[in-house]
Amino acid sequence: MASHELLTRLALLQAVVSSTTLQRKKNMTTKEGQKLVSLPEIKFYLHKVKLLPHVRVLYDQVAAELRSIVEPMITTGKSTIEYSSVRE
Repeated sequence: MASHELLTRLALLQAVVSSTTLQRKKNMTTKEGQKLVSLPEIKFYLHKVKLLPHVRVLYDQVAAELRSIVEPMITTGKSTIEYSSVRE
């Protein structure tokens, strides 16, 4: 998939999600100063998996493609996409 096509699809997905969701942040408060959202402690779990060789090749290709798109956005501070996450 070409970078331009991927960015177009990501922008479309962002537009759909942002128009259909209501965002609440953990630091938001009510008029009375109470927390609007009470969130539990964050827990992280790491599950290592061994990928089949052909799956690893595909994974590495996708990761490289995403990295080439996301890293310039991060370094320049310019992004048409508000939420980006690349997991390794």
